[in-house]
Amino acid sequence: MSEPARYGISPVAESESFTSELLAVKELKKYYPVRRGVVDLLRRSRKVQVKAIDGVSFTVNEGKIYGLVGESGSGKTTTGYTIMGLETPTSGSIIFQDKQLSVKELKPGNLSLKVRMIFQNPYETFDPRKTLWQTFSEILQVAGLGSRADRRQMSLDALSRAGLRPAESYIDRFPSELSGGQLQRAAIATALVVEPVLLIADEPVSMLDASIRAGVMNLLLNLNRQKKMAILLITHDLSVAWYLCDYLIVMYLGRIAEKGPAEQVLRNPRHPYTAALISASPMVDKTRWNFVAMGEVGSNIDLPKGCRFHPRCPFATDICREQEPTAEVAGDGWSFWCHHPLSVQKLKN
Repeated sequence: MSEPARYGISPVAESESFTSELLAVKELKKYYPVRRGVVDLLRRSRKVQVKAIDGVSFTVNEGKIYGLVGESGSGKTTTGYTIMGLETPTSGSIIFQDKQLSVKELKPGNLSLKVRMIFQNPYETFDPRKTLWQTFSEILQVAGLGSRADRRQMSLDALSRAGLRPAESYIDRFPSELSGGQLQRAAIATALVVEPVLLIADEPVSMLDASIRAGVMNLLLNLNRQKKMAILLITHDLSVAWYLCDYLIVMYLGRIAEKGPAEQVLRNPRHPYTAALISASPMVDKTRWNFVAMGEVGSNIDLPKGCRFHPRCPFATDICREQEPTAEVAGDGWSFWCHHPLSVQKLKN
């Protein structure tokens, strides 16, 4: 590919096909009922639902980093939680390693040996009354792995791989004795200790100081490159996605607006919402863009008819207000949902 490598990392080749499917999410929906008052019940008013995820489909392949991106309220975190079994899907299917998972199988813990999640706030990962060793030991005991001595060594190895060295100086500490960056690395180590094939990372660097963000991002990148671990990165920050991801899934109001190879999507977005996210992000080539979405993110309760982005899109026409867009293909593994797709030339200064 003629484009220069970003941050010294070789970009994904345009001809690269995304094969070796590990996870498939198909028409996934998650609706939350809105509590109604007594008057509404007496009037038998229609049930109101928050459509957090509303028909999302994508795949995650072995050894790749996927970015699930969008503003707050887009449904990206709910998608990650539903895959992990922390939320029960309203409908749709989740297929992991060629097996469709039932609601029972999606209960928390059933995927713990093969799929692990790290959360935005590392302080929520640990019990402040327990040392790191006690937390690791419990995870490994539940997984039924090793003797006490084996579990201790596995924990030390995981901490070392997460960049906390020498691991012996960290393993018996309490969470309060670590900095935010150290604690996020320890949280990543709790995921690594059972050797997962898929890591779901929910805003893993958003609470960290700028000085240590790069270190954690490089840790995730190295885990992917060295261990061939697939990562589903949930983030609102496209500069993080630009640095890490092979593939992007852009969500807006519970649906996918655009998905495709990261290099292509970020350099030549087809959906106006993707372009607006890029304009608002401190990316290397931000000066190429001059596009801002109008207004604020809409409501997942009172969804607009037609294209969900049309109230904020300056290119919207009558068809956008009346008809939902269908998928259009822009290239190998690249699709978008827009009646009036964009080009770089249309958005340049």
